[in-house]
Amino acid sequence: MDFVHLHCHTQYSLLDGAIKINDLIDTTLSFGQKAVAITDHGVMYGAIEFYDKATKAGLKPIIGCEVYVAPGDMETKTPIPGLPRYFHLVLLAMNSKGYENLIKLVSIANTKGFYHKPRVDKTVLREYNSSLIAMSACLQGEIPYWILRGNEDKAVAALDFYRSTFEDRFYLEIQANGLADQEKVNPVIVEMAKKYSVPLVATNDCHYLKSSDAKAHEVLLCIQTRKTINDKDRMRFNTDQLYLKSPQEMMDAFSWIPEAISNTKDVADRCSLEIPMGTYHFPVFPAEGDKSLESTIEEKARLGLARRLGDDIPPEYSERLEDELNIIKSMGFPGYFLIVADYINYAKSHGIPVGPGRGSAAGSLVAYALGITDIDPIRWGLLFERFLNPERKSMPDIDVDFCQERRDEVIEYVKNKYGYQYVGQITTFGNMKAKAVIRDVGRVLGISYSEVDKIAKLVPDDPKITIDKALELEPRLREMVDTNPVVAELTDIARSLEGLSRHASVHAGGVVISDRFPLTDHVPVYLDKKGMLISQYDKDSIEKVGLIKFDLLGLKTLTVIHKTLEILKSRGETLDLSNLPLDDPLTYKLMGDGDTAGVFQLESHGMKQMLMQLKPEKFEDVIAAVALYRPGPMDLIPSYIDRKHGKEKIEYLHPMLEPILKETYGIIIYQEQVMQIAQVMAGYSLGKADLLRRAMGKKKVREMDNQREDFINGAKQKGVSEDLASQIFSLMAKFAGYGFNKSHAAAYALVAYQTAYLKAHYFNEFMAANLTLDLGNKDKKIRYLAECRVKGIEILNPDINESKWEFVTTTDGIRFGLGAIKHVGKGAVDMIVNERSKRGPFKDFQDFIHRINTTKVNKRIIESLIKTGCFDQISPNRRSLMEVLDDLMDNAQKSARNKYNGQKTLFDIEGMLDDKTMYTEIPEIPDWSETEKLQMERELTEVYISSHPLQRYKDVMKQICTTNTNSIQESPGTITIAGILQGLNTTRTKKGEIMARAILEDLHGTVPVIFFPTCYNEYNSVISSVKPIVIKARVERRKEDNGDNQTGKIELIAEEVYTIEGATSLAAKEIHLRLPPDIAPNSIKDLKDLVSRCKGECSLYLEVQTEDAVIEVDAGKDYKVNPSSEFMSKVKEIIGTSGIELR
Repeated sequence: MDFVHLHCHTQYSLLDGAIKINDLIDTTLSFGQKAVAITDHGVMYGAIEFYDKATKAGLKPIIGCEVYVAPGDMETKTPIPGLPRYFHLVLLAMNSKGYENLIKLVSIANTKGFYHKPRVDKTVLREYNSSLIAMSACLQGEIPYWILRGNEDKAVAALDFYRSTFEDRFYLEIQANGLADQEKVNPVIVEMAKKYSVPLVATNDCHYLKSSDAKAHEVLLCIQTRKTINDKDRMRFNTDQLYLKSPQEMMDAFSWIPEAISNTKDVADRCSLEIPMGTYHFPVFPAEGDKSLESTIEEKARLGLARRLGDDIPPEYSERLEDELNIIKSMGFPGYFLIVADYINYAKSHGIPVGPGRGSAAGSLVAYALGITDIDPIRWGLLFERFLNPERKSMPDIDVDFCQERRDEVIEYVKNKYGYQYVGQITTFGNMKAKAVIRDVGRVLGISYSEVDKIAKLVPDDPKITIDKALELEPRLREMVDTNPVVAELTDIARSLEGLSRHASVHAGGVVISDRFPLTDHVPVYLDKKGMLISQYDKDSIEKVGLIKFDLLGLKTLTVIHKTLEILKSRGETLDLSNLPLDDPLTYKLMGDGDTAGVFQLESHGMKQMLMQLKPEKFEDVIAAVALYRPGPMDLIPSYIDRKHGKEKIEYLHPMLEPILKETYGIIIYQEQVMQIAQVMAGYSLGKADLLRRAMGKKKVREMDNQREDFINGAKQKGVSEDLASQIFSLMAKFAGYGFNKSHAAAYALVAYQTAYLKAHYFNEFMAANLTLDLGNKDKKIRYLAECRVKGIEILNPDINESKWEFVTTTDGIRFGLGAIKHVGKGAVDMIVNERSKRGPFKDFQDFIHRINTTKVNKRIIESLIKTGCFDQISPNRRSLMEVLDDLMDNAQKSARNKYNGQKTLFDIEGMLDDKTMYTEIPEIPDWSETEKLQMERELTEVYISSHPLQRYKDVMKQICTTNTNSIQESPGTITIAGILQGLNTTRTKKGEIMARAILEDLHGTVPVIFFPTCYNEYNSVISSVKPIVIKARVERRKEDNGDNQTGKIELIAEEVYTIEGATSLAAKEIHLRLPPDIAPNSIKDLKDLVSRCKGECSLYLEVQTEDAVIEVDAGKDYKVNPSSEFMSKVKEIIGTSGIELR
């Protein structure tokens, strides 16, 4: 085939290109073509993925980019009158030098030339054009742009620049795309080509795969520009021809000028790029003096182990250290270990919390000795070969957890140490997944939110679900598609867009450090908002081009631990976490009670249930709990628990297995156990055993067959029968599929234990730290506050003289943090705290107003402070403060201006601050009611602080409710639950009926509730009220994978709804009325009349106070009542609220 596509936009032209790389390769091959180019807009995100996949498929990859060219200096960030912000130009890499220059140009555009788009200019094109082919691009190219505007002189001037810059590597581009403007431009370009002897190429500016994808592409553009398909001013291409046309279609379209077709093959032939892969580019660690990296790591590791263990190091440790060092040196990795140890040491020496380890690195004694990890691998039976296998060379991967608030300091240190141009973070792509793409497409097509929501919710909650799979699994979704053309169109378009990249963002922890050359010698980059270089290649592509990735992750739990220790330190108590006793009874009791809210890895509902059955007694139990509670090994939990408690017999298929499996009661839980069995029973080296483990985990049949034979032969040499060896191999294979890495489990179990210890011994401080770290998580705040109240810890309103940004502990309880109040920013809090520190507590509200800077602490902030009770201790009437606020602020500002304008010395300013003449009297008016105060507190903090509207119903709720939000996970079928509705939102169904959604909040947390039309219509008045309610509802669960733990997503489908008083009445069997001793005769008559009017099935008892005793009288069957809201209200009027009890 003579035609080659040289202008294609893949999914990495984000929300513009709609061609997936796999589809591009497959379709090109199906056309019988030998090469294809990708030319994404301004970026090279997909270059390595495309190169790797195309090469493996036998297709020549041509790496290119459609760059944006600034009309002037690219660093000028203002428009030039009469000129566009940029022109387009297509560049293709001919070879390695061209690839390097393309990387340079794209990086410069993204770091220096970014103005709306990443732009180069003609100066850098002159500098970096070597080995690049340039094409004049689409209608936005400079030459077509001026042709369309009738300015041939400027078109020729542009042509002269590109010819002189790129010489014989510049091509004029023509397209047959169905656009009227293109039809005008093409003949002029052809004339120019002839006149100036410039070769022509035919392209199609491909944006989507098939012509039938044109509508989906229009939708994609609407998603990008946030428009709907019906918007008249939306961005549109006005053609359906920008697809990957077959060679025959292209030849037919350009039959009038065949050289434009044949020249595409010439261009492809001129491009021959080989990107070296599999060669590592190690960062340069600056060793001291003339020391080698090998001698440096030996010295540091030996000294480090001596610091850990003392001078008398057991032979087992010293021998293993030397073995590991020899392997690390032989594999060329000393520099890698030293770099990681260096930035960890920096963090620790600067008070930045670092995790004890993560992943398989915890199995390395060298890592332990260097301070990279803090868990002894020999004590806990962890294997080095699980981390670094000398029989399978691959890069070590040491992930490190840092305090999430200070992780950026460590990255900044690395950047400064190795150089700004040598360090970058790594990009990652958010793809359009099934649910999200259905919602996006539905919005663009103008389908109502409720209808789209209904469709999207039928897609199962599985992160790997596809629309096709959802149609297979969910018959209701299939029925909607088959019977409703609108839904059918939505899903068809969504299917076309599903899986496309939606946006680029920064990888959570990945940092790349280059070798002795800057990053842009290896990869294209862009800048983040902080000015950090970000690789345009994702982590997989980074590894393919041989750059070394380091994972510096932020872990909130480390910040919680750090804040807890800071609170303790502030009152003179120091706790060394590295020396915690691992046999603390109180800690294990807390775990065994399932009291693990806020405890790392142990706080999910299912984990709590497991811990209550497991009753951990030693650290090995915690390691096992972390490893077991995840999909797959969860099935082993009942047997593990029963064996631990002696309810199930522990058996070993062979005595050799007992030392390996005794710790886990005869069950294979860890990948390391699989390796140890292969070593002990079949004579494998641990390196070979790791290869066996990997083969079992990936279920590679041929490799498994070979390994089975090796294992059986090795076992036979140890005296094990062939049948038994085969049986044990099968058992290993079964468990290896989901066995967990013990090194990772042990490291995370240690963090879990540390947090459990803090909660068990320092509850107030631990909860204050958690509340501070979860300022923005409403549900967690509610749960933490509920737990504090259950344990009798008082939650104190924020206090202007005691509160800080974060939650703090006091002798009375936990003081609410100012940072949790809406509209109150960090700057305002710092100003208040600093003023308090300098000049003492605020004496009263007026003193506060006159001492703070009202430009930083403005009226809105002060209103929030008043409404949340910050001034209750010095000016307790919140309403009166709001009444006088404007006057106080005006007087304070006027007085400050007057005094300042007339002051002569610094002492005058001091006097001004103590002047009482500017104070305004605070009026004595009734304060807001408790209900009003609580509502304001909740509006501004998302929680109730001073009390809770449900607190007064606590005992009643115990009687009538079957569950609460904390225990709803274990509640089957239909439940009764009480709470307050928040965020009620009504919508209409397809039939026009009203339904509603809301969040039900109780004393423990929140849960979503749906009120379908029948329920909503019947109980509308109760649902719409702001009073506490009781709901009888059906629990609906949907499974979703939450990473490490699997939980059920809960939603309530309401069936009946009552006010809490109404529900109480429904549940009541008896009503007891305590009559006041001085009750008037006419009140008794009123009571009798009320009972007569409100007859029902509830027995009535009257308690009468006499001189000698309290007598209770059964009113009898003729006086049974219905304790309706009317009855209860009238009774309260007659005898008062304290004299009524429902039972």
